[in-house]
Amino acid sequence: MKSGLAWLLGIMLLLSGCGSGGHGAGKDEPQDQTDPVPTCCADVGERRDPPFSTTYLFQFKTGSSDIVAPNPDRLLRIITEADIMTLMHFAGASQLNRNGIVGGVVQGPQGPVREAALQVTDADGNIIGHVTGTSRNLFYNSLGRIPDFTIDQGTASEGTFTLFNAPPGETFFQVVRGGRGNGRITSFASAVSIGRIDALPVLPERIGLLGVAIDAFTGAGVPGASASFFGRDQAETANGAGLILIPLDQGLPTNGEYLVRLAAPGFRETTRRFSTSMRDVITRQQAFDPLIDDNMLLYSERNIEDWAQRLGVALRATTSVIIGRITPGQANVVITPTGADPASLGRVFYFDESGNPANLGKTTNTSSFVLFPDCAQNPGGEIFLNASVISKDPQNNDILSTGRAIAYCQPGEVFFQNVAIAPLPVGSPSFSVPVNGAVRPESGGSPVAGATLQIIGGDGTTYFSDGQGQFTINASGAPDSIFPLLANSAYTIKAEGQGFLPTYQPLSTGRAGGKRNLILLEADRMTRLCPLSVGGSLVGTARDLGLVDPSRKGRAAEGVSLKVFKENGEEVGRSVSFDDQGRFVICDLPVSPNAPSLFQIRVTSPEDSGAFLVTAYPDGVAVVSIDVNKALPREVSLRGQVQSLAGPEGGNIPSGSSQLAVLGSTQRITTDSSGQFDLSMGSNGRYIVRVEKEGHLPSYNYQVETPARRPTDFSSPLWTISAGDAYALAQQAGLSLPLQGGILMGKVLVHGFDDPVSIAALGAPTQNLRFGFFDQDTHIDLFSVSEQGMMTLLFGDGRGGFPSTLSFQLKYRDRLENPQDLASVQSVEIGDFNRDGQTDMIVFGDNTLIFFPGVGNRTIGFEEGSENPTSLFDSGSPKAMTVAELNGDSAPDLVLAVSGPSPLLRLVNQTDGSFVPFEAATGVDDPSGICGDNPTAIAVRQVGLAVIDILIFDAARGLCDLTFDNAGSPNAPITLTLPTAVSPSDVIAIKTAFLDSDNIPDYLLLHKAGGAFFLGLPPAQVQDTPTTNIAFLPSFELPADFIPTRMLFTDINRDSRADLVIGGAGSTGEARFLIGSGNGAFGSSKSILSSPVSDLALADADTDGKEDLILSGASSGTLQLFRGSDRPQAGVRIEARDAAGELVGVAAYPDQNGRIAGATATTDSGRFIFFNVPAELTNLIVAEGGSGNALVTAYSGGLSYAHLNMNPIQPTTVMVDGQVINPTAGDLAGISVEGIEVNSLGTPAKTMSGTEGRYQLHLGANSEHILKIDP
Repeated sequence: MKSGLAWLLGIMLLLSGCGSGGHGAGKDEPQDQTDPVPTCCADVGERRDPPFSTTYLFQFKTGSSDIVAPNPDRLLRIITEADIMTLMHFAGASQLNRNGIVGGVVQGPQGPVREAALQVTDADGNIIGHVTGTSRNLFYNSLGRIPDFTIDQGTASEGTFTLFNAPPGETFFQVVRGGRGNGRITSFASAVSIGRIDALPVLPERIGLLGVAIDAFTGAGVPGASASFFGRDQAETANGAGLILIPLDQGLPTNGEYLVRLAAPGFRETTRRFSTSMRDVITRQQAFDPLIDDNMLLYSERNIEDWAQRLGVALRATTSVIIGRITPGQANVVITPTGADPASLGRVFYFDESGNPANLGKTTNTSSFVLFPDCAQNPGGEIFLNASVISKDPQNNDILSTGRAIAYCQPGEVFFQNVAIAPLPVGSPSFSVPVNGAVRPESGGSPVAGATLQIIGGDGTTYFSDGQGQFTINASGAPDSIFPLLANSAYTIKAEGQGFLPTYQPLSTGRAGGKRNLILLEADRMTRLCPLSVGGSLVGTARDLGLVDPSRKGRAAEGVSLKVFKENGEEVGRSVSFDDQGRFVICDLPVSPNAPSLFQIRVTSPEDSGAFLVTAYPDGVAVVSIDVNKALPREVSLRGQVQSLAGPEGGNIPSGSSQLAVLGSTQRITTDSSGQFDLSMGSNGRYIVRVEKEGHLPSYNYQVETPARRPTDFSSPLWTISAGDAYALAQQAGLSLPLQGGILMGKVLVHGFDDPVSIAALGAPTQNLRFGFFDQDTHIDLFSVSEQGMMTLLFGDGRGGFPSTLSFQLKYRDRLENPQDLASVQSVEIGDFNRDGQTDMIVFGDNTLIFFPGVGNRTIGFEEGSENPTSLFDSGSPKAMTVAELNGDSAPDLVLAVSGPSPLLRLVNQTDGSFVPFEAATGVDDPSGICGDNPTAIAVRQVGLAVIDILIFDAARGLCDLTFDNAGSPNAPITLTLPTAVSPSDVIAIKTAFLDSDNIPDYLLLHKAGGAFFLGLPPAQVQDTPTTNIAFLPSFELPADFIPTRMLFTDINRDSRADLVIGGAGSTGEARFLIGSGNGAFGSSKSILSSPVSDLALADADTDGKEDLILSGASSGTLQLFRGSDRPQAGVRIEARDAAGELVGVAAYPDQNGRIAGATATTDSGRFIFFNVPAELTNLIVAEGGSGNALVTAYSGGLSYAHLNMNPIQPTTVMVDGQVINPTAGDLAGISVEGIEVNSLGTPAKTMSGTEGRYQLHLGANSEHILKIDP
């Protein structure tokens, strides 16, 4: 590493010498070699003395705490001429001294956004950033890094970009692909500007593929092999080495299931499965990397014939070869094939230890098998591979493992199919499991009596629903029987009933079976949905994966377009979406007359993705469910009215026939005569909208924001003022005409909550309070569960009201089917646990785990609960519970802290609301027995579908951090320590959140006196770091007489940094909120309620883009709603300063009536005006009454309107104690630089870097600064 950096440094210095005078002058550094190299910076054995370029750092945000080590924000990055020349040299770009360079990062809430494409424009919408051609000046590279020009379609993994030759002035960036967001960075002549573009990621809808066709017997590549993917109309051809490449622009839909047909001369056509799962897409090592498929195996005719001869099998034209392997690898597994023509299946052969098929009765350590079915009577039909095995665990217990997979009988071809197996719970008596439930009409109503059920690929037994519409399929009495239903297996059930179509539907047994409801589709309903239909039909539901917006997980995926394709890529069928719950019907599929047919449903709506293999049947309708990678909306509609700033507060004086322009775009519209407008704007953006009208000042509105997660369009006014009204206000302020420069107007606002409003008085205090979707509309609902199991559902109206309620005692049936009232509630979690699109509830109460299925209506709410079918807590009682994703199936699992010798209990969801222990065969105990035996808190850190670590707290043991190997087994525990003076008995709770700007979730620990945080990866995963005694750092303090009990994360001030709401008790207030600094620290708390709190919940109940807070009284049972609001703040004095920090303009503060009456600070209206402001960048700063600022541009003869968001809580300033570095290997590593002037534009703050580049600077708290790093 050192030699590489030294080599790069030499190149940079050489280029700097060659390019002196090319970009801009910088002064030399002293040639002192004695100063030590600081620990933050790369040790290259020498000092760096090239000329530096003036560098402007945008979006330098302060919070309420000092910015000191180890906070990386303290490192200020200055760019050298060598950095610029290096990138220019490799890019072949040029740079004019009159222009600037703009660089930065596209930043998401969890770290840099990769694969994001940018559009760069000037204020008029002219494109000034070009990514192709001779005028190319936009590169997805970073100054100070080794250039990499292999990626030119969007940001690389670091999310960075550089724009050369940016004309001086504001430069506008819009994420046009791969994300939702925008930003603006000012370019300065002969200088570098570095900023960030805030964005929410949009996961790719297509992905490239790099595969290799391999001779399965020799391992050599197969030149010229072809690969045909199910649903594509063209085959891919391998090169001379057997490599197959599908470029990104022709890529496969992500989130897809495929069959891949491989062919080559001398080889049998081989079909195998392939998926473009979102897990694989997200975890690619580098941006724009293709997915890798190194398992494209082809089997030569000669070797297949040799196998057949050795095994005594006659190969006919109709013979298929099915080859596979047990996963994970295991010996002694028996494969039992079943299908429509049992006599044609033949026997299964197993590969011996040398890798040759042999006459064996079960798998060897190779775990591989082969069979030779005859497809004459079942060409292309399904063959079901049922796997079963009995093994021993370390305690010598019998462990039964099972699994099932589907292969297809392809005459004369090979089909490769692995079979995944999983263990049953210890003590399971049989490979088969019982299933029971109700058969209901698809459209709702009473269960259907006398329905007949058949298991496709089963033993041919017919089952019936009884007079109440209930059915039962019992487990086999024979321990080794695979019939009727094998555990850990997916089946298709055919249900029939009078007046209904034969309805084929999936049924997953899980490890223990349990309750599974089935449906029947009414024949007349299908006639209405598919009039004049011919062929096969599908009825399904599209649900959101929720990868970007977890609140949407399992909800209906609205606005999704679907098409259906045959294997050869021919589009077939007719797709109809028939309601707003994501349900769809597909008609007119060309199915075979006597056998099921395979198709692919593909998501075709822009930026959404999914491709799903489905089976249609000639005699009925198939029910399917698909999980869609649903993108956030690209645009939202901003509606409102242009109003005059003259007159009283709330006067709503319209200004009609105004021209609107969105800066940075070419969008121009004219309002109607009443000032009403409808603007389509990019979502998750912050915009400047100019309003022009004859006789009015050109008015620049800086306050326009467009959230991305809003389900509906929203309304916001735009402001303007006539020249006459502006001059009248100036005269009220004692100014004479004509005015000079521009006018700045706006409001001082505090992001927070309105005063509480009581929304419901419950009969008992709340134990658990949750927001969610509990009916069929799109409005947020709420429920409250008391400690005694009393449920109250409150259905939202989308305006912050909950006019409809439903209360009932929660009831459930225990394992013996005895009805019970839920007597005690300890913990509650919600989610779509049974994958039916409704919000369900898991309750730990009555010392057991109970599942309550959500119904999604206002008359029932939740069905009667059912106790988990197997006992889970024999070794101890749960003390804390949280939701996680443990096995990658997107179904919510559970993690519990349990008293006793095994403090960690991981429970895997069987997708029906029942749970079994994770890895029952190997156990989940703490491997060294040192995580305590009486845990009180647990938290899980997870990125996507991967668990990073699990933290368990025990008052005696302390903080025990567990990481896991690839199989999910725990590694040796890591000890994390509490901050000094925090006693283990003081710990209350642990939660995870993104507290800083990397892509790793962090821990926040709540204790009686405050909080503590831990950032970054677990210690064991950090190189050269000890693996024990890693400390949590102090985060915030609470008043001594405040007793915290609950905490939730939010973003109160909407600055993309986590804030905190804490509920509790005590004389200083029982609910408080704290503003986060973006580094794990939080500012002073503010009380918002003075009565005890039992629980709290956060959501946008009134769909205004601001989160609302609901608190439940600890004793009264009253629910109180705090609407998120931007409240005007009185008593605030503001200063306006130019870029040099000099005071500019004349301040005035209008009252509620819009008149200027001599106030020296804001009145109750929060309004302010500055007259005679020079036309340039201006910093509006809170000088008295709190902290905060707004950076705006004043326009000569124009008006700029902005909201100044401030924090009235101390402190008003913070200290930054850091270093100036020149980055060489990322933002956090570089060469320290002395003698650099650092100042904040628009403030008097100024300092100079000294030894080791160190500096100290005092800045306004809770503000956004532009730092000028000047050599």
